[in-house]
Amino acid sequence: MSTPSTPSSPVRLPIGTPEQFRWLRGVVMAILVLNLLDAIFTLYWVYSGHAREANPLLRDLIDASPLAFVVIKLGLVGYGSSMLWRHRDRPLAVIAIFSLFVVYYALLLWHLGFLGLVLGEQLDSRAALLGPASGVRGRDRRRPGGSGR
Repeated sequence: MSTPSTPSSPVRLPIGTPEQFRWLRGVVMAILVLNLLDAIFTLYWVYSGHAREANPLLRDLIDASPLAFVVIKLGLVGYGSSMLWRHRDRPLAVIAIFSLFVVYYALLLWHLGFLGLVLGEQLDSRAALLGPASGVRGRDRRRPGGSGR
């Protein structure tokens, strides 16, 4: 005679090897560095008048105290990252870690692209101020990346 089976909780399979967790730790560290770079670029854009803070919760703080803005921004992302790291054995936490990395990496690319535009405009305006007699030429508008020759 067999006994009826009782429902049991689903078996949780282990995820990740020690090598994969070391790699994932590097991704979490990269998120923290990218967050710091985002804070630095954000301060530059806001105080140079090119942009304003996109996060409405931090927008007033950046005007009141740039140091508090950086500390709170780094603290919030650091805390969230530590919570995700604590649950790194769960697939959803790993997905969230990689998602955060992609978002912060995209933000860095946006900052660098915008920096290129701003620096390009500054170079063009300086070349125009110096004039053709200075030997400094602006970019040729007819050819992408042209030197004006």
